[in-house]
Amino acid sequence: MITSLLLLACSATPTPPPAVSQDAQPQSVETDATKAQRMQLTLEPRYLSYDEESGTVTFSPDSDRMSASYTHYVMPLSNLEEVLGGRPEASVTVMFEVNAQNIENSVSDDPSLPQPEGGFNITTWSGRLVSME
Repeated sequence: MITSLLLLACSATPTPPPAVSQDAQPQSVETDATKAQRMQLTLEPRYLSYDEESGTVTFSPDSDRMSASYTHYVMPLSNLEEVLGGRPEASVTVMFEVNAQNIENSVSDDPSLPQPEGGFNITTWSGRLVSME
C-alpha cells in the first residue's frame, strides 16, 4: 500500500520544464550552396567537346591516351560562354563547382577491344563554372 501511494505521488508531481539559457544562439544551417565542392581546372580546347543539341560541354582531360580510368567534367554550354566570354581558343584556368558525381564501371562485350582488368572506371563530374582564374 505504501508503494502504491509513493507511485501515485510521483506520477502526480509535475516535472519542471527544461531550463532555457538566455545566451543560447540559433545554430547556423549550412545550405547545399555553401557545401558545394569546387575544383580548379585548366581547360584545354582540344579536350572540350560541345553538344549543341543538349547544350552541354564535356571536358575530358587526357582522353587522348589509353587508360583504365577516365574523368569527365560536364557543364552547361551557356555557363561556359558566359564565364569565359565565348569558347576558349587557348588553355584557361577556371573554378568548377560540382553539383553531382557519377562513377561507372563498364566492361566491353567485344573481345577485340581493350579489356583492362576490372573494366573501365569512368568518373563524371557535373556542375558549372564559377569564375575564370
